[in-house]
Amino acid sequence: MKRFLSGLIVLFILSFGSIANAGVKGTVVFARNDVAVIQTEQFGNYTILTSCFGILSKNDKVFGEFNSFGSYDFYNITKDGTFNGWVDSYWLSEQQVVDWIKFHFNL
Repeated sequence: MKRFLSGLIVLFILSFGSIANAGVKGTVVFARNDVAVIQTEQFGNYTILTSCFGILSKNDKVFGEFNSFGSYDFYNITKDGTFNGWVDSYWLSEQQVVDWIKFHFNL
């Protein structure tokens, strides 16, 4: 019984660890209207979030799934709150972000 409980505890810890590490930290480098550009700490690439409606400000620290398309819940570390956003593009270079912003904001 002791061995079973020990195994169960180890399994729980390993499962929780993989869930807790499922996201990536990043910094908001551009925020306008419902769009935010996040530079991820993991590789320094950029992610574009849409549909986040003005809840992010430049230099906010955020956490979440920035490396795949879709709608996700994110955590704003700076403002201590959660928000939902749509990952429009990810793994972008700085030039790709500049081009995206110019195109979508007619700059």
